[in-house]
Amino acid sequence: MCMYLLACGTSRSLFDDLNHAGITLSYTQAILKLKQLGEERLAETRRHDSKDHFDNGTTATLVPIFKVDENTPLALKPPRTNHIPILNFNAADLLPNPEEAARVQDGQLWHIKDILFNAYPNLRKRFAHSILPPPVDQQAPVHKTEQYPVPAMHIDESCLEGTLHLLKTIFCDSLQLTEDDIRRKGVVICAGDYLSLSLLDKISAIRQGQTGLLHVKFAHARMVANEYWGKPNSKSPWSLWRVNTLLGRKPISAGLKAKSLPLFRSIYELILNLTLPDNILDASRISCPLEDLDEWVTSVSDVTEIDVVARRILDELCSGRRVEQLRRATLRDVPFENICLFNRDGLHLRQFKHAVKRGDVGVVLDLIKHLMLAFRGTG
Repeated sequence: MCMYLLACGTSRSLFDDLNHAGITLSYTQAILKLKQLGEERLAETRRHDSKDHFDNGTTATLVPIFKVDENTPLALKPPRTNHIPILNFNAADLLPNPEEAARVQDGQLWHIKDILFNAYPNLRKRFAHSILPPPVDQQAPVHKTEQYPVPAMHIDESCLEGTLHLLKTIFCDSLQLTEDDIRRKGVVICAGDYLSLSLLDKISAIRQGQTGLLHVKFAHARMVANEYWGKPNSKSPWSLWRVNTLLGRKPISAGLKAKSLPLFRSIYELILNLTLPDNILDASRISCPLEDLDEWVTSVSDVTEIDVVARRILDELCSGRRVEQLRRATLRDVPFENICLFNRDGLHLRQFKHAVKRGDVGVVLDLIKHLMLAFRGTG
């Protein structure tokens, strides 16, 4: 009754009269009971919203590998018994062969034109039917990745015992696989964060680290940034530090003598989204037949004209061979040499980014071989 009277906006004097008649509670008691009910209802909500409350748990997802026979023998993955891999290779296995070098250069040429098309969407629209797709090598076909989430497990995997319990729960309880089933199914590739991988390595007694493409991208971007960062407060026009400062971006600690690693996303955007496109567009302005790049873009009548300019940019402004020729001169132009080398390495980073997105295995392997030679000894 008192809740109904409160909802109807009954005055306090009427509450007192009804209370004296024994029909309802007093106004003060009605407000007190209402607050008690509210506290009981909010108690559970406060428990769920508490920031001091945390439950450790683990989730996992099964992803079948595309077009790979499930009956792969376990012997396909040899045991790793040493930290340094023992491989039988020679110089011919390390150096890119002519076919690999030609594929990388074709990719650089395509990305130079792609940067120009991105800057001038009307140019891309005019020659949409004449623009070729990027060169590929062993690209995975477009397909829908199948995913099978494993039921969430209330297991803390931050220790060896927790990781063992996790693997046993996934394979034995969730998938209900026996030891013979696992041998028949073959190799299972485990992926995750560094903590998960390090614990799995300890369990399986693996002494050699595992490198993923994401970590290659991290290392590649940081090597390019360290190599071309320059000295802070210098007037060097080619240094990434100067470009970052002129753009008014947040200061970054990078370079070969930096005490800490630079933030990946900051240097990644600085190289691929700002510095490299600007250099390529300026190279297009220098290499085009007209003095003004906008006028030349408007006057282009055939896509072969763009191919000629892109080839000139690649040979004269993005080539390590061109830099070797310039170094033979008595009076060297060091800033220009560094800009050419940055353009080459920046294009490699852009190629790697797009190759990973396309699932182009051959291009990824070609670029990794180039990176291994280009940045050897840089840490």
